[in-house]
Amino acid sequence: MEQDNSLLVIALLILHTNISMSYFRCGPDLKCSCTTIPSGTVRMDCKARELKLRQVCESIVLIYPNVSDLNIARNNIGNFNAEDLNHCRYISSLNMNYNQISSLHSGVFKDFQNILTLDLSDNVLDIYNRTAFDPSVLPSSLRILKLYGNFREDCRLGKSFAYPHISKLQKLEMLQMDGIETDFGLEYENSSVRNLTLSSKGPLGFCSITEIFATTFHSLVNIRVLDISSCRIENIHRDAFKNMKSLEILDLSLNRRLGFSSLMNVSYSLQFTNIQFLNYSRVYTSFGFGTILLNRDICYLRNTSLKAIAFDDNKIQMIEENTNLLLPEHLETIYAQGNKFSLGLYMLQFGCLQNILQIHANNQNKMHTPMAYLAEPTPKNDNDRSRDAGCPFIKEEIMKSIAKDIPNCSYLPKSGTVTDMIPHFPRSLKSIYFSGCNMAYSVDSTQIYIYPSNNSVEVLDFSKNAFHSLIGRIGPFPNLKFLSLSRSYCSFLSSEMLSLDKLENLQLDQNYLGGMFAQMEEGDTFDYLTNLKTLNLSTNGITCLQKNIFSRLKNVEVIDLSNNNIELFDVHVKSLKNLLHLNLRGNAVSKLDHIIRQLLEDNSERKGKNFTLDLRNNFIEYSCSNQKFLYWLVDHKESLQGFDEMVF
Repeated sequence: MEQDNSLLVIALLILHTNISMSYFRCGPDLKCSCTTIPSGTVRMDCKARELKLRQVCESIVLIYPNVSDLNIARNNIGNFNAEDLNHCRYISSLNMNYNQISSLHSGVFKDFQNILTLDLSDNVLDIYNRTAFDPSVLPSSLRILKLYGNFREDCRLGKSFAYPHISKLQKLEMLQMDGIETDFGLEYENSSVRNLTLSSKGPLGFCSITEIFATTFHSLVNIRVLDISSCRIENIHRDAFKNMKSLEILDLSLNRRLGFSSLMNVSYSLQFTNIQFLNYSRVYTSFGFGTILLNRDICYLRNTSLKAIAFDDNKIQMIEENTNLLLPEHLETIYAQGNKFSLGLYMLQFGCLQNILQIHANNQNKMHTPMAYLAEPTPKNDNDRSRDAGCPFIKEEIMKSIAKDIPNCSYLPKSGTVTDMIPHFPRSLKSIYFSGCNMAYSVDSTQIYIYPSNNSVEVLDFSKNAFHSLIGRIGPFPNLKFLSLSRSYCSFLSSEMLSLDKLENLQLDQNYLGGMFAQMEEGDTFDYLTNLKTLNLSTNGITCLQKNIFSRLKNVEVIDLSNNNIELFDVHVKSLKNLLHLNLRGNAVSKLDHIIRQLLEDNSERKGKNFTLDLRNNFIEYSCSNQKFLYWLVDHKESLQGFDEMVF
């Protein structure tokens, strides 16, 4: 007993030492908190502690010389001088957010040679008045500068207002500030800034750029990332981004009055850039009419280098036929979540998306809180926009030529009926996410064929829908590795539906499969899943399982049966030579057969990995007849999840 107590004391000392090394009180009167970061330096957080800047900096030089990151936001510091900040000159990151700073004295940062990040956001600096704010007072070593929240919405722009002149900050790579109705000056042509954020997504940031002209960003030739989300943009001119040769990422999301009427101009100007990702999400209000995506809207995107595009939450209800032909040839990822897609001819042209790898289309037809209606701008309906455009790619002969060069892709004529087309998945498509889309279907004993039969789909997430009964077969999916049907109100699932010999992860949690398992005579549901590694059957109302239900799962490593009503877990496990993780939490299990216990031990020793067993929230029998199991639990408590929470 004395030896055990000694070990406990040593363990507590080691634990206390580790905690002390990672987190401790610090700063003046120990009002701040410090954290040791992997580099060996210290991050000091003095946010909203009612401290003086000089106090904090003096404590750093005298007591905490390893501080590299200082957060002194929300301390109402006001204006300060070089002496106040002098002892902080060796830090690499300084956050002075929200401190009522109205001006910066000359020389205040003159001795700062190591600082890389400076946050002066949400103050009252007059940064757009070149007679009042001189960016040359800032440290020349800066890589990241945050200035957003320094422009009040009720301010009026005068003739002298302009974006700050940052040419002397030759190492600056990332700049965040408020967006205003003016052009960027010629000095930005030679700027080292690559990442520019003008968004007002932050709590106090401000951005109001109602219209983007050809001159607005003309000087930003070196910018790679431009974030002008939530900037109240309503109109974008044809050459808006044409001169931004280096542009790779453009975020235009959350401009609720933008709509699709400007998308053709955006796509035209992006031809001259190196664009990789376009975020055109939430350009409509959440309420109002559904929208249609037209050929003219994206026609020029065919001539861009886009690899990913986002159209989330745009109320898209329909896509004009042949639009899929005009998406960029090398497009790999489409985000189209939170829309209202209806059946249409465009669905016959999925095969035209020749290099698509991922489609994210979760949460179709989702509901919005009515309280948001009054907070959003007037809904914009631009569905009456002309379908004609001068874009050469929407000419019939060109679109026919595009379709001809893509396997399983056909051009749809504007007149006439379609009778012989079969919908195809893109040959390269690997992942489809269609969760929470209010789909309500049952599949009877029929076969639903998927074309092409040698498709590349590896991930299917159809969770949070309503598939009450899945008896027939959908496929083939010869390469499917992950399938989620979680929370789908499913009460019957056949082995034919799960004829997926490459499947590795099957998520069936939060369904109603307990009744099916209780009534079935043969436990053949999972017989075809010979490569399955993870099986989740939690929260299914399961009371009992056929003994051979898991017999064919020779490669399974994880079985989750948590939150069911299982009293006796006595399935055949001898063939489960790879099982290492068994979750029985939240059942009514009183004991576990020695064959299962021995299997976990043997698998762990053979594979050189620790096994885990979760028996929390069960009713483990505490009796003499069960003492072997109780001793086993104590001997292996390091492998039991939440051993101290177990109920006996």
